[in-house]
Amino acid sequence: MEMLPKYIVKPPFRFVEQYNYTFKTHSKKRWFNRKLIDIISSEFRSYPIEYYKEIINTGEMTVNGK
Repeated sequence: MEMLPKYIVKPPFRFVEQYNYTFKTHSKKRWFNRKLIDIISSEFRSYPIEYYKEIINTGEMTVNGK
């Protein structure tokens, strides 16, 4: 069962408490024979490339659990 995020209420605002989210995707043919960092930096542009390099190096981002 998925837990709902917690909220912090500071009137007149309501903030969502930070939480982890596991994003899963299936590979696409255009990704074959490309480096992970090249795929992530071109397809998922929400964060700068330095962020993706860090989470790959620390093991926070995995492919097939590795």
